[in-house]
Amino acid sequence: MLVFPLRQPSDVDPTAFLLRVYLRPGSRWPLVVYLLFHHRQSRRHAETLEVSVEGSYLRIRHGGRSTSDRKIHFRSIVDYDARQSSFMRLFGIHSLFMNTSGGGPGSVIVIPGIKDCLQVRDMLSEIDSLRENR
Repeated sequence: MLVFPLRQPSDVDPTAFLLRVYLRPGSRWPLVVYLLFHHRQSRRHAETLEVSVEGSYLRIRHGGRSTSDRKIHFRSIVDYDARQSSFMRLFGIHSLFMNTSGGGPGSVIVIPGIKDCLQVRDMLSEIDSLRENR
């Protein structure tokens, strides 16, 4: 009797899994779907994303099919976190995660695809500390 070891979800590399799925003969449709729809939508999201500092507020605007305009007071931002997955490492980009006070489903703000994310994170935390010391 053959026994196959069970793999934990943490043992699977997501990039290798996606490459196996996309490069398997006969299953090229996910790549076609990505190239037709998701790639265009991601490009539109990146082109419309705008982050600015307005007084004591951080303003995040993005659009596409629906638009979002958020103004967050620097006092409510608790934590700045720069994250990089293995796929993002190939392109040299990070995502900036900001946790706000209050918790709940809207308490984490994600800004994906930042080239110099560590400098942006340090600059935002410096602006935050300057605003608090006024």
